Amino acid sequence: MAPRFIAVAYAASDAWLKANPQLATRFAAALVKAAVWGNAHPKESADILIRYSKLDPGVAQNMARAVYATTLDPALIQPVIDASVKYGALPHTFPAAQFIWNGR
Repeated sequence: MAPRFIAVAYAASDAWLKANPQLATRFAAALVKAAVWGNAHPKESADILIRYSKLDPGVAQNMARAVYATTLDPALIQPVIDASVKYGALPHTFPAAQFIWNGR
């Protein structure tokens, strides 16, 4: 799909975002804080992965791990949108920037 892309995203309706902008902002900040911690603590995050997914410790400690995004770059979302169109999950492509809430 692409050398780097965002594999997981959270979505909300415009109505919910308009009704809950402070909660959405706090949620986004918590995600960034968790990403920063996860990137800085690969052993501890592997321990969490082992605990909750029941993954073999040897596998978790030695596998290639994702780097968690700490900013939201539309260029990392666009490959997922385009692949979704290519394989029929979306009817047409659109600029990834349209998918990002700007807090207003």
